[in-house]
Amino acid sequence: KTNSVIDLYLREQNKLGYYDRKGSGKLRFVSHKLSRDIISVGEGIEIEFSIQVNAHIDKVMFHVNLYSDEENWYAQVSSEDDDFALANADLGETRTIKCKIPYINAAPGRYYLNLWAGNAFEEYDWLQHCMEITIGQGDTYIKRVTTYPNAAMVLKSEWK
Repeated sequence: KTNSVIDLYLREQNKLGYYDRKGSGKLRFVSHKLSRDIISVGEGIEIEFSIQVNAHIDKVMFHVNLYSDEENWYAQVSSEDDDFALANADLGETRTIKCKIPYINAAPGRYYLNLWAGNAFEEYDWLQHCMEITIGQGDTYIKRVTTYPNAAMVLKSEWK
């Protein structure tokens, strides 16, 4: 139980802006927010974050990682997969970026989001566990009357 108390304390500190942060610092996340922090299976979220450029950077890619409450890396979205990159950012520049994730089909529970910025050669900033979402069963994807099974995700299917 000691780990649970320590974990809870660290999460509360994160809400105040003290994150486990890594990276060179050439770019820093200076703010972030979720469109909503409680969703149902199959619903989506939008993440808005602002970055400050602290050195000339040719190209920046962004990742959002989803971790389960048990610290398992569950999913990732990458700006590179969507052909989005911040190019030719100048020193001192601040930009706001939005990432829409239309469907999250994870099992009901509590999840944490990490923000990462970098390129193939360097990690500029990485905020771990900086946001939290709770996913409830809902009825968007799960139509059955029984509770959610012990599966990691729900897959949409068609039956004929």
